[in-house]
Parts: sequence; structure tokens; C-alpha cells
Amino acid sequence: MKQFKGVGAIIVSEATGKVMTVLRSPQESHPGTWTFAGGRVEMNEATVDALKRELEEELNLTKIKKILPLHSYQSRSKDFIYDTYIVLVSKEFIPDLNWENSGYAWTDIDTLPSPLHPKVRQMLGSTRLRTKFKNFYMWVDKKNGSRDNTISEERKAA
Repeated sequence: MKQFKGVGAIIVSEATGKVMTVLRSPQESHPGTWTFAGGRVEMNEATVDALKRELEEELNLTKIKKILPLHSYQSRSKDFIYDTYIVLVSKEFIPDLNWENSGYAWTDIDTLPSPLHPKVRQMLGSTRLRTKFKNFYMWVDKKNGSRDNTISEERKAA
């Protein structure tokens, strides 16, 4: 049985807590829908290596702080496997998009642009998956103390 393996990245800015979505270009399937960056895992390629390659190809993203597995989906027929990772970056950046995407957005996970790619909408509809993602946010908040990057009046005076 031939199997398709894919990877996707929910890219999170450590500084703002916002996530990046990309707008699929007219040359892609589901054109004009918003999704997370990612793509096909090549034969004999490790999943994380494929993820890094796809992020470099699609966004020219090479500065990654951390990669954490979030979710693995396998079709009932077992011919399709898709692994989703959280990719932590220090701050929001302007991607250098290739032909696969025609736009990007940094938003809160609860206010993603629309229309969403059907599989992204389905994935985000999972309560268990949203809980895992929210737990990641809490970990980032604890690690940083807070995502509020404003400088208090007391700190300005010091």
C-alpha cells in the first residue's frame, strides 16, 4: 500500500503568543484557504527533517527555538499520515513566501482568518487537541513569566 506522509507547523511567536497561518495560492489544492505551513515527507526522510525543510522552502524560516509534537492523524485506510508540530520562534517575522502561498497572518489561535482549509478547521474542532495547545501556551507563559512585553512605569524609572 502506498502511503502519503505529511507534516505541518503551528508556528508560535514566543514574544506575542500569536500563531502564523498562510494563505494557499491559486496553484495549490484548496486555493484561497488559510492553513499552517507544511507539506510532504519525502521517502526515507525523518519527519522533523521534512518539517524543517518545508518551513525553509515555504517561508525561508531557519531560526527555530523549539519543535514539539502536537498531534498525529492517520486515516482509517492507513494510507495517509499527517503529523502536526508546534514550532516556537522568538518573535513574529515576515516570511519570504514561495509559490505555494500568497499571504500570511499572525493572529491569536482563537481568531484565525477565514476561510480555513477544511482539515485545519476539522483539527481545531478537536477539544483534546485544543487542550494540548492551551497547555503549551501555559508552559510558554510560565517560562517567560508573562507574554506582556510592555515596560512598566517602575521599570522605566529605574
